[in-house]
Amino acid sequence: MKTIKSKKGFTLIELLAVIVILAVLLMIAVPAITDTIERARKDTYISTAKAYINEVRYEAIQEEYTLPASGKYTVVATDLIKLERGSKKSPFGKDYDKTKCYVVIVNNGTAYNGTSEATEDYVYYVAMSDTQGNGFNLTEENSITRGDVKKGSGGKSNVALSSSTGVGASLSLAGKTYSLEKAYAAS
Repeated sequence: MKTIKSKKGFTLIELLAVIVILAVLLMIAVPAITDTIERARKDTYISTAKAYINEVRYEAIQEEYTLPASGKYTVVATDLIKLERGSKKSPFGKDYDKTKCYVVIVNNGTAYNGTSEATEDYVYYVAMSDTQGNGFNLTEENSITRGDVKKGSGGKSNVALSSSTGVGASLSLAGKTYSLEKAYAAS
């Protein structure tokens, strides 16, 4: 009597082939997904920084913060700034370092916009860092890029910070030195 074996399931070779294919796909997909997540976190850092700048600009116009005189600067700690959206945690999931997160308004002096009308030339800078060192140094608002945001090494301020308010008396940017007009820091 002949017995017929029914072939059910997969052979060991077939299972190994599937495992190898999945391993190769994972080796390709994981770094790509990790890079995408990293870029999204950096973009979120930049968006948050620009939101802080825009809020400071608005509140300065509303006279909540002092706009500096020519050759001076005003600094505002970000923990004083209320955003409509956003949290007190960085995109990397860490708390922001309150001593390294601030917006600086610099007055470069009088500018002429092609007419005889003179206006003050205010430039906004921002620095942000979390407790793990993720972030960026003091950077002009229009020149913040994804490459400025450093993971684990940002936030080493390129500005000499001191005193009880966290801000020194002078600030050097782009070859110019500015004196402090007003500092807004949390008490």
